[in-house]
Amino acid sequence: MAGNHKRRKRKVDVSKMTPEQADRLEKQLTQEISRIMDSANLECNKLLNIFGIQTKIHYEFVPLSEKKEKIKKEAKL
Repeated sequence: MAGNHKRRKRKVDVSKMTPEQADRLEKQLTQEISRIMDSANLECNKLLNIFGIQTKIHYEFVPLSEKKEKIKKEAKL
């Protein structure tokens, strides 16, 4: 799965997936996101360690509509 996300664009309707399909997709996404975030965290900490601080990165899966609404709210502030 690594790197494939840059070449293709898919719209997946999770509500139409079976529970087994959704579980498989979640596992695949979690593995790839964890790899990316671990790498980013290591790079950040290389810089921050000299100051005696470190990053703590978290993520959450949310539907795109929630993300768009959050961006709109932040833009109004």
